[in-house]
Amino acid sequence: MYPESCFSDLIGIRNTCEPALGVYWVDDIPGIDLSKLAQVAEAAAPTGEKLGIKLIESASRMMAADVEAIYDAQYKVQNQLVGGCSACTFTSTYVAGSQMGILIKNNTTSSFSSLVIDKLIAKVNSNGTYNIIITDGVKSKTIEQIFEAGVEYEIIRINFFTKLKSVKVYLQESDVPLAKLSCPRTGSGCGCGGSTSSVNSDLVYTGLTAGIESQNAFGFMPCAFVRCDAEDLLCFVAHSAPRMIGMALLFKVAELYFNTRLQSARNNKITGLNVDDAKEDAVKYSKLYKDKLNGVGTRGVKDLVFTTLQQTNDVCIICNSLNGVAWASG
Repeated sequence: MYPESCFSDLIGIRNTCEPALGVYWVDDIPGIDLSKLAQVAEAAAPTGEKLGIKLIESASRMMAADVEAIYDAQYKVQNQLVGGCSACTFTSTYVAGSQMGILIKNNTTSSFSSLVIDKLIAKVNSNGTYNIIITDGVKSKTIEQIFEAGVEYEIIRINFFTKLKSVKVYLQESDVPLAKLSCPRTGSGCGCGGSTSSVNSDLVYTGLTAGIESQNAFGFMPCAFVRCDAEDLLCFVAHSAPRMIGMALLFKVAELYFNTRLQSARNNKITGLNVDDAKEDAVKYSKLYKDKLNGVGTRGVKDLVFTTLQQTNDVCIICNSLNGVAWASG
């Protein structure tokens, strides 16, 4: 799952699970290897490989939450940068053609933003069932809509979102006449009616003719918004210093392994012996994880997070406090 995968990509299991970024291995932890994982494995994760993957995934979820709690002490991620609906109106002129419609653009400079298409009002001059195509060029959504000529139809809860900077909206059927739009020429493209001053510059509605941006828009009046994604910020932090993040994550995996070993119902030389040693190891790695997270005795993840965000000039990130607070989950 995203963004946890940005953390789990840092750790693998030798000979079974190659880490995407290849930083650390579970086998780097003294006392843990694939055979020992196999002897602790139970029904929920019945092999050494599956138990190792489960531990990495669990540790990644916990660490993602901890990193979010750290930056939340000083920084907030804006929920929404800009949003609004088209200020255009339908005219009595209709035009048919291939890929005729509208283009919606996210002109923000943020690396953490998504463009979301929320609603469309559509109007054509033909009776029938036609397919509305919404696409960013990589992924697409098709909405089948029954039309009556000259009638406006409101299509809500579309929830099409993309990290890409523009979205095309048009009818799949090229022979259906679409209503031409009359749009204000103040600001960019068609202009829109939003609640912030940056609507016309950062969220732009313009036209689409033959699949290419044009001044003339046809068939659709959209409502859209540009939101910020905290998940992207977590991944940005995770990949900004993969060795530091990976080491902290490795400590968390070790803590979970030794706790899992203590709770195992199996009876073998790994689970049945040296219980006190396993308890000590679980406590030791828990402390190592917290110290690495909070920067006790050395530069830690907390320091990395604040340094990274201080140097990041992104409109999605806003300062919340002048004081950072050391924090780590139990």
